[in-house]
Amino acid sequence: MFLSLPESKNLINNADVLLFRAQDSIKTVGWWIGKYTSSIYSHAAIASWINEELHAVEFREFIGGRIHPMNQYIEEKNHSTIDVFRPVDTIMYPYIETIDGKVQIAHKEKVFNADIALKITNTAEDLVTKIGDYSWWTIWQMCKAYIPFVRLGRKVRKNGEEPDPKEFVCSTLITYVYRKHFIDPIPFLPDNMTSPGDLARSALFSYIFSIKS
Repeated sequence: MFLSLPESKNLINNADVLLFRAQDSIKTVGWWIGKYTSSIYSHAAIASWINEELHAVEFREFIGGRIHPMNQYIEEKNHSTIDVFRPVDTIMYPYIETIDGKVQIAHKEKVFNADIALKITNTAEDLVTKIGDYSWWTIWQMCKAYIPFVRLGRKVRKNGEEPDPKEFVCSTLITYVYRKHFIDPIPFLPDNMTSPGDLARSALFSYIFSIKS
């Protein structure tokens, strides 16, 4: 469903994921990101309510880390459609435990709530403020993964390993803060290799509606 920002912004919660569809022009960086990652998405941000105003917390190409009012995003008209995704309320996951010397599989429940959402947005805001720079090095590493032979020289970071402050791009931010405060959106894929399209494919997030530009 397509809604305008005035119609929809009160439906958006802290820590909702905003995925920006790639623009049609081949001249834009977003077009190339979408094509290289086999996705309709080229950018991602985290929704955050600050002083009763909705913001996008993001690392943006050519701009860097910022906390940008959504009203201005719509007025600027330099983006395509924005799709809103929300994390699931509850996740059950298996783990191994030993009881009376017997190894067995048990299940643990994690519940997403307003406190976790606030921790996610606060951490994201701190990161974009402190780090500032957008990592073109990370974008190059993603591109190398698709280039025959060149990809063989690419260092693969272990899943769950802390990303270097110089490695943050839009999707790295979201994966990192969700893994830190809730659960890893894309298990076995390092934060710095996550793309906006990977976030859309994650079972952690569900599409709700689209904000028309």
